[in-house]
Amino acid sequence: MNTNPDTTVKLQVYTEPNPVSETRKFKRIYVCLGALKTGYMAGRREMLGVYGCFLKGPFPGQILIAVGLDSNNGIYPVAYAVVEAENTSSWTWFLECLGEDLNLDASCNYTFISDRQKGAIPAIAKVFPQAEHRWCLRHIHENMKLQWRGDECRDHLCNCADATTNIHFVSGKARSLQCIGLDHIFSGRAHSECLLNNLCEVFNSKLEEGRDKPIITCLEPKKKRRRAADEPKNQTRKLSRKFLTVTCGKCHNKGHNSRTCKGQGGPRQRTVGGSSQVSVGTSSQGVGGSSQQGVAAARARQKIPFQRPRARG
Repeated sequence: MNTNPDTTVKLQVYTEPNPVSETRKFKRIYVCLGALKTGYMAGRREMLGVYGCFLKGPFPGQILIAVGLDSNNGIYPVAYAVVEAENTSSWTWFLECLGEDLNLDASCNYTFISDRQKGAIPAIAKVFPQAEHRWCLRHIHENMKLQWRGDECRDHLCNCADATTNIHFVSGKARSLQCIGLDHIFSGRAHSECLLNNLCEVFNSKLEEGRDKPIITCLEPKKKRRRAADEPKNQTRKLSRKFLTVTCGKCHNKGHNSRTCKGQGGPRQRTVGGSSQVSVGTSSQGVGGSSQQGVAAARARQKIPFQRPRARG
């Protein structure tokens, strides 16, 4: 709240049986950053995606998020909350806090899109009765495949979802939606052509690293170490092989490796008895002969077995 003015943080705890006790048990927390709130209010689009996902740590709970769309149809996180469970009570509390931050009352005509989350359907109908609740097309198709299979049913579903008038909706054979009770969903009030809840799915994928941490660590943004003035900005973990010279493992000459070794290269150096000596036997312009003779001589020396010196006396 010090670094983000106008940030809203609401915390709920369980009622302590002993009123004298100074400790309380955590129940819920709602966070709406001031910068995100100001940006959304300045160029708001009357559509919000809501989603709930599990915490993966040792403490049970759910993360509720609200994500909008910017002018370029990019995801725009608005608010999030950590609650005890995904039910009507927690969704109602989250939507009430969201409505207070965004100045939304019961008469707002927003469009909400969800994956038919547990408790979200009655909560949206209670907090925003005039709003339109849209369901993700992908999840509708997954439920429809339990009784209706085939490309024909899928095409009918897509035609109904893309319809802009009631005539086109009926001509798209909306009877195929009756199996899951969606034959009356057309309202004609859509504020966006978004048919999927991918905006929440993408934001959820960015929370994977924090969902298995304790509640305090989960709510903190990752802090980066302050770099020194002379420290480069881009540091890679792996060292670059650029500008490195390859050394052959056979002739120990530079410029090629052992696979392409044909005795090429300049005179190689080797250490014998602590001193450095230059060998020209395998060089293409050496004194010992041609490169082919040098390679043959080197191979012959390698085949000579080692013989121990005989003991004297």
